Amino acid sequence: MVYEELSARLNETGYKNWLKAGYCLLKLRDGLEGFIDEQMRRFHGRLINSNPALNREKRCQIRCRPKGNQKEIRRHHTNRAGIINWGNCKPWLWPCEHWEIAKAYMPRGQMDVTGASQCDAAALLNLINFCDHFSNVDQRQVRQVIQRRNELMHSCEMRVSAQWMEQYERELQSLLLALRQVPGVATAAQEIKEMLSVDWSVHVPGMDSTDGPGSEQHISEVETELLRELLLDFGGGEPHTEQSLEDLQRLRDFLKSHRDLEERFHAELKTIEGSINQAVHADGGSNVVTGVITSSTVKGMSVNIQSSTSSGLNNRQPTPSAVGAEPSSKSKSAIGSNIGAYNHSNVVAPVIQGSDVFGYSISVNQAPAAALPDPSQNVKEATPSAEG
Repeated sequence: MVYEELSARLNETGYKNWLKAGYCLLKLRDGLEGFIDEQMRRFHGRLINSNPALNREKRCQIRCRPKGNQKEIRRHHTNRAGIINWGNCKPWLWPCEHWEIAKAYMPRGQMDVTGASQCDAAALLNLINFCDHFSNVDQRQVRQVIQRRNELMHSCEMRVSAQWMEQYERELQSLLLALRQVPGVATAAQEIKEMLSVDWSVHVPGMDSTDGPGSEQHISEVETELLRELLLDFGGGEPHTEQSLEDLQRLRDFLKSHRDLEERFHAELKTIEGSINQAVHADGGSNVVTGVITSSTVKGMSVNIQSSTSSGLNNRQPTPSAVGAEPSSKSKSAIGSNIGAYNHSNVVAPVIQGSDVFGYSISVNQAPAAALPDPSQNVKEATPSAEG
C-alpha cells in the first residue's frame, strides 16, 4: 500500500494531533494572504506619500541603506525598543516594493521572499503583531496563536497532547472569529472546522480511500509541507546551540526511521548531516564521557577508545555493540593496526586526551611496563579525519 507507513504513523494520537494542528496553521495562512497583501499595499502607499525620502517614482540605482527610512519604519513598530530584522529587507527597493517594507516586521529568514504567498503563518502573524497598521486587530489573540505555533513547530517530538489541542483550538477559534469579516479567513475557518471533525483514521486495506481533508493523499501533502517548515525552522541559518543541534538530530532520526520520509527528504537529510558534522568538528570534540569501550597498550601508552559527546553535540553511537567489543575496521585502522589486545587492567590515569576520530574520543594513558608490546612493531599514530 502506497501510504502504509503514513497509516502506521497516524496510529499515534500525539502525531496525528500535531499534523492536525499544523493543518490549521496552513489554512490560516491561506486565509490571511490576500488580506495582508492588500493592507500592506495601503500601508506602503501611506508611507510613500508622507515620507519624502521614500517618495520616488523608481527604485534606487545603488544598494543604499537610507537611515531616514529606517526611522520611519521603526516608528510604526509596536515595540519601538524591539529588534527589527533589517537583514530581511532590500532597502533600495523600499520606494517601489511594498513587501520589502512588510518584511521588516517579520522574523529572520525573509530576505528572498517577495510576497505574502511565500510566507508561512508565523511570518504573517508576526507582521500583524508588530506593524501598527493592524492595531485594530486584538494583539493578545494574535500573540496567543504565535506562541502555540512556536510550541508546535519548535517541538522535535512532533507530538501534542489532547489537552494542548483543546487549548489551541479555543485560541485559534477566537482569532478566526475576530477576523471573520475577512473573506479568506471566513473560508479558512470553515475548512478548519470540517477538518477537525474528521478522524484521520487509518485506512484499512481493501477498503476504498476517500478524497478531501481526510484522504491519505491529502494528509501526506500536509505532512510534507509541515516537515519542510520544521526543517526550515531547525536549519534556518542561525548558529546551532547544543539544544538546537540535539533537536536537529532527533528530526533526522525520525525521518530516517520511516522509509517513505527518508526517500522524500533525501536531499534535506544530506544537508542535515552536513550541519551536524560541521557543528561537531567546530566544537572540537574535546569532551570525553565515561564508559571505556576498549583499550590497548601501544609503546608504553594505553589507548582508550570512548564515545565522544563533543559537548553534547555528537550523539553518534560507536560501532561496538558492548563494552570490550571489537571496533569497526574503519575506526580500528584510524588508531593503528596494532591495537588488538583489549586489556582494561592496563589503564591508569590519562595524561593526554585527543580529539574526535570517527565518533570516538581517544585518551592516551601511561601503562605498566609489563604490558608493553614488542618495540619492533610498527604502530601508526591516530589522526583526525574529516568524516567525523
